[in-house]
Amino acid sequence: MSYFADLTPKRRTTLVIGGVLWLASLVWLVQLVRTPPAQWSLPLAIVMTTLGALSSAAVVVEMFRSLFRVTAGWADREHFRYVVLVFVVFAVIQNTGILVAMSSYGVHAF
Repeated sequence: MSYFADLTPKRRTTLVIGGVLWLASLVWLVQLVRTPPAQWSLPLAIVMTTLGALSSAAVVVEMFRSLFRVTAGWADREHFRYVVLVFVVFAVIQNTGILVAMSSYGVHAF
């Protein structure tokens, strides 16, 4: 528990919000797999996938920071720069995947 207490207030808040967003996207995902793909809401799928990518980026960067001593000296600005970078990569990959999956069931974004 001391690791969480050692986080800066911004990083602590980000980690808590990331956890909550991750749980929300997990609940949505469970509901999604129970619904036929042709009935999926495209805007909701994009929003929830993007929120999932954001929460995953926050948690992944925090996990990697705890594993490598080199990252211990990062200021919050550098930390969040990497969170944004990982978020962009995750969002592009995940949203592309959801759009391809939905298009295979006849739901097209464009």
